[in-house]
Amino acid sequence: MRLTVADAISPSYFVAIAAIQLGFFQQEGVNMEFVFSPPNPSQALKDGTIDFFGGSPYTGLRTFPGWRGGVLLCALSHYTYWFLAIRSDIKCEQGDVSAVKGLRLSASADPGLTVKRLLEEAGIDLQRDNVRIVPSPRRTSPYAYEQARHRRSPASTPALARP
Repeated sequence: MRLTVADAISPSYFVAIAAIQLGFFQQEGVNMEFVFSPPNPSQALKDGTIDFFGGSPYTGLRTFPGWRGGVLLCALSHYTYWFLAIRSDIKCEQGDVSAVKGLRLSASADPGLTVKRLLEEAGIDLQRDNVRIVPSPRRTSPYAYEQARHRRSPASTPALARP
């Protein structure tokens, strides 16, 4: 089997490469080979050129709309740069996805596709539950980070696989 990642030097995907090099796949009876990322890894996954792709989930949604033909398999690394933040004045428990009802969520375009899909899978209907996904604050704004300061819940970097 062949595995690639979106960025071979990123700490978010390093664990997949390390698992191969350290023999974790072999210990489970899986012969896994690392290959450097082709120009369009999601398409290579769809075509069968590779078997696993460690990358951002929205890249899979471009090639596998609604995850038809692809599977969000697992988290590669926890507590990285992906997180869902809720204002500290909103009372909720970590993992309580229903806390987003009636809120605006900020996400850039492609990650917004992932947020939308994950909310749908958690039973959140954007229309019915009055949830809006809006563009992230512009990075050039000197107040963007101050405006985005929230209590956060860690998320994960996923791996995609063909079913």
